[in-house]
Amino acid sequence: MKTIEEAKNICRTIWHLYLEQRDYKTLATFVDQEMTLIGTGAHEICHTSAECFQKLYQEEEQWDGSFLITREWYQGYACDAHTFNIIGELHTKENGKNRIIYEVTTRFTMLLHYKNEQWKVLHVHQSVGDHNQMDNEFFPKHIVDQSNRMLKERIAQKTKELEERNQQVLYYSQYDYLTDIWNRQYCEKQIEQTMAKHAYGIMLMIDVDHFKWFNDSYGHPFGDKVLKTLAYCMKTVFFQGLCGRIGGDEFVVYGTNCEGDITCVEDKINSFFAYWKQAQKALDIAQTITLSVGVAYYPIHGTNFDKVWQHADKAMYEAKKHSDNTICFYDTKH
Repeated sequence: MKTIEEAKNICRTIWHLYLEQRDYKTLATFVDQEMTLIGTGAHEICHTSAECFQKLYQEEEQWDGSFLITREWYQGYACDAHTFNIIGELHTKENGKNRIIYEVTTRFTMLLHYKNEQWKVLHVHQSVGDHNQMDNEFFPKHIVDQSNRMLKERIAQKTKELEERNQQVLYYSQYDYLTDIWNRQYCEKQIEQTMAKHAYGIMLMIDVDHFKWFNDSYGHPFGDKVLKTLAYCMKTVFFQGLCGRIGGDEFVVYGTNCEGDITCVEDKINSFFAYWKQAQKALDIAQTITLSVGVAYYPIHGTNFDKVWQHADKAMYEAKKHSDNTICFYDTKH
């Protein structure tokens, strides 16, 4: 009759053959043909000894190292006169020099059977302990909590990114990307709504004189700077009005003050000219950049955006014949 101590010694021998000596030939003499094995990894399950050794030899092709067992303990009990269940723990480290050494602690259960004067392993179950699992936890609940927290953080981050993208899409659906004032489509919509609320309004069409020449002479980045400076001046002087970029170097301003008072309109535009003259000093060129302004009234010159804009545009092109910060009011006779 075999004893638990003998079974423990056989178990110790088997682990040393496998981990330290990597002696698979001798190891095979201790393995029953129907041995089963379960390991830590999802793929680590074998239904026969042949399947187990196939994986061992595949492992040997990829890694030819070995481990040192630094600490070990074994205990067990007899299932019957010839069968023993041994459990234990192995503290191991990779046997190597001049590199990072892998250390691992393995817990195991080994079922041994003595028959025909031979010890055979019937089953092995080994696992690597999760040191993060808390005391009194029967499953790593903290990992679930951590995963949930990470998932919530990920969702919050994605939600924030989506909101930022939506804000960006909304912005570019309303604003001109270069000048940061309303684009034509959104400006037209806002002016139409203002026309519906107010019985009177004034539309200014503003164009940069000889813009193409400045753009070609000083380069497109300079031309962009001119347009951005002009838009800034418009927002500053006509802060009570609606400002937008129609396209190219053409801009529109719509307001509901002054109520047909030509002097009021001229004073406001002249204030704008003065502000523009001061602001363009930052452009750092010798030439003065002038503007042409066309003026049309709602509802005198049209009852919707398109009509008023067409007439303000005609007045602007009349002003361009003179250049030099000229203001031209639309005349129904032309």
